[in-house]
Amino acid sequence: MAKKKIKLDLSGGWRDVLEQAIDVNDVYAIESDLEDETAMEITDRNCDIFSTLIHNIREDDAILFFPSEIRILFGILMEDFVHLQNDLRETYGILSESIDVIKSYKELVEEIIDEYGLDLDED
Repeated sequence: MAKKKIKLDLSGGWRDVLEQAIDVNDVYAIESDLEDETAMEITDRNCDIFSTLIHNIREDDAILFFPSEIRILFGILMEDFVHLQNDLRETYGILSESIDVIKSYKELVEEIIDEYGLDLDED
């Protein structure tokens, strides 16, 4: 029995979103600390899906995917979500440290102003 394909409507920018998701996933695979073989498997998988996306898209931006290809697409999107979430955590940590440093600078400036009787509003 032939497997049924699932029709996806990729109009309204969804095709670009999927293409970008595949590109982002490739970058994470290449730049991460994965073993070369694992990174190659990921980029090969992504290449296959990207090829399907490019070659099978219709003029109305609809495409037919096998259920296994849909699972791969969902996997790519979930991997990207995890990577982006980790990046946000790292960025949040850096921002939090920066805010703490700025607060300490502000306290230092206020202490200097108080100690020397400086008033920044006066000329």
